[in-house]
Formats: sequence, structure tokens, C-alpha cells
Amino acid sequence: MTAPNSDHEVFLITDVNPDELFENVGMLGRGSFGKVYKGQRQDTQEIFAVKVILLEDESHSARTVEELKEEIAIMKHCKSEFVAEFIEAYDANDSLYIVMELFEPGSVYDLGNMCKHFKFTEELIRDLCAQTLLGLEFLHSKGIIHRDIKSGNILLTLQGQAKLCDFGVSAVQGKRTDPRKTVIGTPYWMAPEIIQETGYDYKIDVWSLGITILEMAEGDPPFSKINPWRALFIIEMRPAPKFAKPKLYSEAMNEFLSLCVTKNPKERMTAGELLEHEFVKDRVNIIDSANPRGASELVKETVDEHIEEIETFRASVPFIEDDSDDETVKSIKGITAVFRANKTEIIMKREEVEKELGSLLIDETDSGTGSLGVDISEMEVGVAQLKQQFKTDMAALTKAYSRRKTALSSAREKINSES
Repeated sequence: MTAPNSDHEVFLITDVNPDELFENVGMLGRGSFGKVYKGQRQDTQEIFAVKVILLEDESHSARTVEELKEEIAIMKHCKSEFVAEFIEAYDANDSLYIVMELFEPGSVYDLGNMCKHFKFTEELIRDLCAQTLLGLEFLHSKGIIHRDIKSGNILLTLQGQAKLCDFGVSAVQGKRTDPRKTVIGTPYWMAPEIIQETGYDYKIDVWSLGITILEMAEGDPPFSKINPWRALFIIEMRPAPKFAKPKLYSEAMNEFLSLCVTKNPKERMTAGELLEHEFVKDRVNIIDSANPRGASELVKETVDEHIEEIETFRASVPFIEDDSDDETVKSIKGITAVFRANKTEIIMKREEVEKELGSLLIDETDSGTGSLGVDISEMEVGVAQLKQQFKTDMAALTKAYSRRKTALSSAREKINSES
């Protein structure tokens, strides 16, 4: 296990075994970082979300472990009704346990993807925007840039609150005028100034909120059907995205979106300024003074209507409690590692890549990322190999299909001529 940073050690409990303190009363999910389950604390009977990350897993680098500890450090200082509540963290059993407030409905993404035929109405998007902006205003006031705003990182409560989570790629801004340059985030939601590496500030979260509006309204973020590296190039080069069918939404909503995704960050509004926009202003005042604070009646009604469907969906997903020796799970983890670069963070500075790889950058004509330096890891090489194999297989399949189609056509013509 990697030695923790001394600044983070104070947040980690090391003299308690969380496996004895929390009873697993139901799985919530599994990802490349580990598993998340409902943990009932034995002494108080309270139920929390417990995220378990195996630190000795080969897929977790020293960088990843430090990022997780940095996430804990940030969450520890974020006490707000608009941010997921951090309870405590444990370093035990060669694992990191992060205990968080439990969100039974899951995320905004879950709502849209676990419920059949679900559609986000303009009114629901408006309330979720108001709640997210209040969360961003809080984070930015604390000098924190979230850097990964998307529907999957907005969690819902049974009371109708929406709270920001996942601070694994967040940054603490030393000075408001000191632009950061680390290329990080999830590609499709990434602001142009991050890709250009010209420096950025809190306004990148506003851009990502705009992309999240499009994600809710249209089911996916812009360019999600193409390779993420190619998408980065398109985000940088093309005009700001807008609704595919603007007339489906009010003038206020269309304007609000355009203000979020203004390409020039100097002209883009801050979260605080957007709170005063007519699209959300009235709802902001109501939500901010609600009981509990941050709750939306519409969000609560939506959650109440769909919570059973969400729980049924989760129950249908199989989980393996102990997967340490399971060959199938090992294979899945290997595939997850290969594709991780295609679906999550770009976390290397160009300077770091140049130093480690001898100024090796992806060529613009191959990747479409231009001058963006990318870590050419074994993971990405694996992705390239898989893509090439896929192209080869598809080409062969297409030729076989074409030959069969031609043969069938010839057979039909022969039958017709003989009849």
C-alpha cells in the first residue's frame, strides 16, 4: 500500500475494522474502483453508503490512491445541503472505506437510465439546475472547482434534494486569478479552455452544467456517439452546442443554456450570476428556503413516482460478494482497465507526459486532439488494438454480408427466370 500523504492521514481511521462496524445490507453498485453497498452501523443502526476500494488492486496506481485521499480531504471541508455529506473514512484490510450519506434514488443519471420511457421535463431540468447552481456557488466560494459536473455526479434524496458528489478530480484554487492548466474531467462535458490548455477557473463547471442540461433534455451529451478523443477536438473547434429542437423549450431555457456554454470563458457567466437568471431565479429562492433546505417538491414527486422502478432495476443486477478469486470478474476488471481511458478522466499534464514519454504526443491526424498531450499508456494501446481488431472484424463481416446478399439476389433472379 502506498504511504498516505501526512495531510490526509488525519482523515483516515485506522484503529477500527469497518467490516465489523458496518453490516452489508444490500449492494448499490460496482465499478472500476471497487464496490458500494448499504452499510448499517451496528451501534446506531443508521444506514450509509460505504464505498470500498481495494488498495492493492493492480488497477489502482499510486496516483489513484492519492486522488482518493484528496477527495476525502475536500469532502471533509464541504458541509452544505447541496453537497453529498461525508461521514468518515477508514484505512483497513488493505482497503480504503469511504462512508457517505445514503442516496436511495441514486443519481440524476440513474433516474434517466433505469426508468423506462422517462423524460426530463423543462420544469424538472429547471429545478435540478437551480439545485446544482446552489451547490456550485457553495464550492466556488470555498475555492473548489469540481471539474466533473455531469448527471452521474448529481445525487438525489428521498426528500427531493440534489447534491453534488465525486470530488476525485476536483481542484482547490489557490487564487481566483491563478488559472489552472491540468487537463482533467470527462471528455464530453469538458470545457474548451481545458482542452486548449490556456488556463481555466470556476467557469468550467458552468460549461459542464450546460452540457448536463443537454444530457438531460436529449438523453446524451453532445458528440457522445463518437470517440472521446475525437470529441475533444470537435468541442474545441465547433460552435457552442444547442438543443437539437430549440422550439421544444422556452426562450428562457434556450438563453440559459447559451449562457452556460459560451465558448469564451471571459464572457461566460459565473454560477452566482446564473442564479439570478429568469430561468431559475424564482425556483432558487423557493428551493434555498425549503425544509429541508435544497429540496424541490417536483424532484421529490419524481423520485416518489420512480423509486420502486429504480430499486427493481438495481435488484436485477447481479453482484458477486467476494470476487477476489473469480476468473470472470478478473476478466471484467481487465476489460474495464483497458477502456477506462475512453470513459473517464484525462489526468496528465502535457509537461508530465513529455517528461515521461520523451515528448511523445498523439498525432493530430490520428486522434483529432491537436496539441493536447495524452498519456500513451498500455491501457490506451490496448484500446487502439481492440479498435483495430474491431475494424478488421467488421470489414470481414461486411464483405461476407455483401457476398451473401449478392448470392441471394442471384438465386432469386435465377428462380424468377425459371418460373
